[in-house]
Amino acid sequence: MVGLDIIWDMEWDSDDNKYEDGKIMDPKSGKVYSSVMWQDVPAVLNVRGKIGPFGRTQKWNTLDASALPSDLQSIDTTSWQPTVVK
Repeated sequence: MVGLDIIWDMEWDSDDNKYEDGKIMDPKSGKVYSSVMWQDVPAVLNVRGKIGPFGRTQKWNTLDASALPSDLQSIDTTSWQPTVVK
């Protein structure tokens, strides 16, 4: 699952101070939802997946690399390029 794109097409809305109009995928089910993301406090990202007016918000916290399993700590992501399917 490392490298799987689960968020795409997010656009910055400077008036509302958030990313919106994007999509997010639940990697367990493969279902895709509309998405909005914003920060209220540093190091915490609010991620909302929704269908129409209904949705769920998760708080994603910054993770220190030392908390990852050792085989994931050494992955070199500098050459990764996003794949954009049109």
